[in-house]
Amino acid sequence: MFAVESLEKPKGPSLLESWSSNERMRHISPIEVLRQRLDGTMRRRIETLLASCGSARDLPESVRIQMELELRELCRAIDRVCETARSSRPAGHAPSEISARIGHAMQNSVASLNAVDGQLYGRRYPFQTFDRSRAEPLSGSMLVVGEHIRRLTRFVRTIDPDIDEKLLAGLVVQASPVDDQTRKPIA
Repeated sequence: MFAVESLEKPKGPSLLESWSSNERMRHISPIEVLRQRLDGTMRRRIETLLASCGSARDLPESVRIQMELELRELCRAIDRVCETARSSRPAGHAPSEISARIGHAMQNSVASLNAVDGQLYGRRYPFQTFDRSRAEPLSGSMLVVGEHIRRLTRFVRTIDPDIDEKLLAGLVVQASPVDDQTRKPIA
């Protein structure tokens, strides 16, 4: 106790912030959106790109090496999402084949995103902790995964010119333009 400190506790509200009462950061997507994006949209795109990469067997050695490098960078970016989101270590070791390794990294990343508390995610840390929220690095690592998917898509276009059609399959579902009850065209 210093001589200049008062012995009485200050009356009134505390000047310290609590994490749960801080506002959400507007530039951070909710964790549910990140889960759906990684497990749904990005997973489907990656599986389609891997199928096109695996079907191209008669490639020159330089193209195969470049494709392997792009896939390794994508796997490293997915692992970074897992490392940023997780609070514990992932289970098991990653397989050696690159497509199985990417699948393993996706599973670990989705499991790590599922473990994140949705109520606290995206809130600013209290100023007295001098800490940054994990939401900003996690959001940034998801952007990096998206960039690596874009690079891999551009690379796979040189191998498989029909990749855009495969990636966009199921996006638009054509329904019957005629009402079955009245057999009149829908205007």
